Amino acid sequence: MEEKKSKEIDIIASILTVLKEWKLLLKFCFVGGVIGVVVAFNTQKKYTTTVLMAPEVSNASAGLGNLSSVGSMLGLKLGASMTSDAIYPEIYPDVLATTDFAIGLFGVEVLPTDSVNTLPYYKHLIQSNKIPFWGYPKVWLAKLIEAIKGDNKKVLGSAIDPFRLSKKETDMIEWMKSNITAVVDKKTSVITLSVTDADAQVSALMADTVMQRLQDYITLYRTQKARHDLAYMEELYRQSQKEYMEAQRRYAEASDANRNIILQKFSSNVQNLENEMQLRLTVYTETAQQLQIAKEKVQEQTPAFTVLQSATIPVRPSSTPKIVIAFLFAVLGGLADAAWVLFLRDIYKKRKTTKSVA
Repeated sequence: MEEKKSKEIDIIASILTVLKEWKLLLKFCFVGGVIGVVVAFNTQKKYTTTVLMAPEVSNASAGLGNLSSVGSMLGLKLGASMTSDAIYPEIYPDVLATTDFAIGLFGVEVLPTDSVNTLPYYKHLIQSNKIPFWGYPKVWLAKLIEAIKGDNKKVLGSAIDPFRLSKKETDMIEWMKSNITAVVDKKTSVITLSVTDADAQVSALMADTVMQRLQDYITLYRTQKARHDLAYMEELYRQSQKEYMEAQRRYAEASDANRNIILQKFSSNVQNLENEMQLRLTVYTETAQQLQIAKEKVQEQTPAFTVLQSATIPVRPSSTPKIVIAFLFAVLGGLADAAWVLFLRDIYKKRKTTKSVA
């Protein structure tokens, strides 16, 4: 108890010691605030657009009922393991974080707020990027390294080889990934997609585009097997139709040629051609039915997505307000003053005294 009281007294004494030199404290806070203002006005505004999307849950997962809920509480993905679908909502953020997905966003045409012409998304990122003054040494150093290594020979935006990416392309991909975030609610499977950009309108456009691209990606995956089956059935249908038409033609020609002939040999030949035509008709009819079933299977496997919140152009920036940045730096200035008064000044005086004696 006594130790606790002594600690409280020490804290109060330290605060009083700092406040006694309030002029020095104001100087530190003022300098910190000025630095904060400089940093705030060199920090680019960012706008974030958020969309909410609820994917269709497979019947196998839905049939688990309460067992699935209990499993999710324990961290177990029972719904995912009980279905053949390998892409379930929990890994949608991983899909967005892939290099292939980011490369697909390079050429998306966007329209900035104060522009009348569209331009590719990667060009917009380059043009809208505001580099603070403290970032210029890093940019100059990067350009110097590129010039030495020869990495700047390949023009950004030209044909991209995902297997062999240049440093510029890799940096752009990482930049795009950092602007896109996705969070999945494990209980409801609702996906929250957010896109951040320096331009509010581009932020909304890209949020809508990312949502559509994700839906297309999932749809393409979920229907892949059914579409392959459909393509196979379409080929069988065309082949059976061709064979039936050919058998029908041969039967018609034989019937017309032997209309007035009563010989058993010719009659048997016509009968065989008729039987072959009926067989081809049966195959053709069954193939047509299987083709219709395959089309229905594709439709059945196509997932449905419910957009709970569509993309809307944000009116307020999501980045930290300038006044808050200035205030935080002023607080840091006050903390620097406390560190100087309580610790650093004595250390500095001792070292100075030691050097003068030596």
